[in-house]
Parts: sequence; C-alpha cells; structure tokens
Amino acid sequence: MVAVLPGAVAVQAGRTGGGWQQAWRSNAHPPHGPNKYSNNSILVLARLELLAVESDHGQGADAVNIELMPGLTNVVRFPVEERRAPSMAVIYEIEPDVREVLRVGKSFFLELPDPELANQVDAETARYIAEQVLPLAPAERGPALDDLQHPMVAAAVEACRHADRVGKRAVEAGERLAMAQAGGGQWLGVLEQAADGLVSQAAELLILAHQRCQEAHGVNRAVGMARRDEAWTPYSAAETSDWLAEAGRADQARKAARTA
Repeated sequence: MVAVLPGAVAVQAGRTGGGWQQAWRSNAHPPHGPNKYSNNSILVLARLELLAVESDHGQGADAVNIELMPGLTNVVRFPVEERRAPSMAVIYEIEPDVREVLRVGKSFFLELPDPELANQVDAETARYIAEQVLPLAPAERGPALDDLQHPMVAAAVEACRHADRVGKRAVEAGERLAMAQAGGGQWLGVLEQAADGLVSQAAELLILAHQRCQEAHGVNRAVGMARRDEAWTPYSAAETSDWLAEAGRADQARKAARTA
C-alpha cells in the first residue's frame, strides 16, 4: 500500500489489485515475496503510485519527485515544498543556509551578494511604496502591494527549487562517476566533465537562490509594514535582539504562570 502523506509517502509491500502491477512488471524486477523490496524497487513503486495520484488530480508527471527518508527503507519523502504556492513561508523552509552559501562561495571563488542586500532592498522598496503606492486610494493599495511582493517571492522560490534540482543532479552525476571509476568503466573523461559541470552550476545557482531570497526578505519587510500602516524604519539588529529577548521573557512568564 502507498499512502500519500503531507511530506512523506509510506510504502508497504503486499498490495493487491490496482493498475500499478503491469507498470511494475514492465519497469522493475518482480519482488521476491512480501516485504522484500529493495530500496530502488520501493522508489519505483512509489513513483508509479504518485503518478496515478497526480494523473487523478490533473497534474503532470514531471511533478513527481520523491526520495527515501533518511535512515528508512520503506518510507519515501514527497517534497511538498516543490508543489506549494510560492510564499514567504515556503522561502523560510527552503532558502539556502547562509553558512553553506559562505562555504560554497569561498570554495568556488564566487562573488557573494552584499550582506546588507536585504536591508538595501527594504529601503528601496519603502521609498517606492511611499512614492507610488501610498498616494493611491485605500482600495487600490492592497493589490499594488501584492503586485510588488508576489513576483519577488515567486522568483526566490523558483531559484531555490532550481538550485535544489541541479544540486541533486550533481550528486547523481558524482555517484555515476564513482561507480564507473570503481568498475573500470569507459567514458570516464566524459562522466567527470559532466559531473564537474553540474557541481559548478549547482554552486552558482545556490548563490543566486540566496540572493533572490535576500531580495524577497527586503521586499517582504517593507510591504509588511505598509500593510500594517506602520511608518517605515530602517532595520536595526539591536532592536531585533531586544525584541527577541523580550519575547523570550514573556514566554517564560507564561510558562511559569501555567505551572503555578
């Protein structure tokens, strides 16, 4: 049985009936009894089931992209972040780790975005809002802010997704090269060139995804303040630290009140 969960697909051997058996027989080796699926067979089975689910919902087969959950052999992860509509919540989940960005930039001698990029975009967006959006009628401001924010968020999410896809292709290319080297295969030069090219491309796309996310963060801050009718003020790390400290103290006080 294959159950589509909000983030993972649980796969168990022994399902009877259904239309995936013919595809299984034509696309994979037959299983050798219940609960005897290999990792690769589990992935084939899950992909076939998800293809059917996607087809039932009118989605294209290209959307199916799953992988085994770490440490498990009968649960495959369905990356919902690939399918969710672009939003800041998605960006918070999938944006590159800054530490990884710094490491990759240093290793590949790539130019990194300005550390103050988000604050610069924040200020530029606030000026644009003050000049172009606030003079509009109240009913027109919301759509204008949406038109300002949504393209930036969509671009950041797509940049992250593209970087992730190419990164996985680079890993697969490296694995193919290692297997060919271990087996004394031919075309090692071609495989090595392909792997190196994908690794370099993945590094560049990671930096670009980080840049797009920082731009989206800057726009989001300015737009958020405008939506709340707050007067824009420059970002202050000290004020943010004070706010986090105050929020922590308030949370501790609430916990103490509940246990009293």
